[in-house]
Amino acid sequence: MPQKGRWTHYLIPRIDVWLNRSHGEVNFYLTQMLSGHVCFREYLHRFKHDNSPECPSCPG
Repeated sequence: MPQKGRWTHYLIPRIDVWLNRSHGEVNFYLTQMLSGHVCFREYLHRFKHDNSPECPSCPG
């Protein structure tokens, strides 16, 4: 089974309900968290707690 989008689907199982909600807004940080592309690894690399600053989910 393809894993692409599984994290977001886990957080938002029904996109229709999410789109029609009456509160909250999506911002840069929420988008990063929902997509699983938060810059945590880059932060850890700065302090030598990870071997690479690159996101393992992003190409290139």
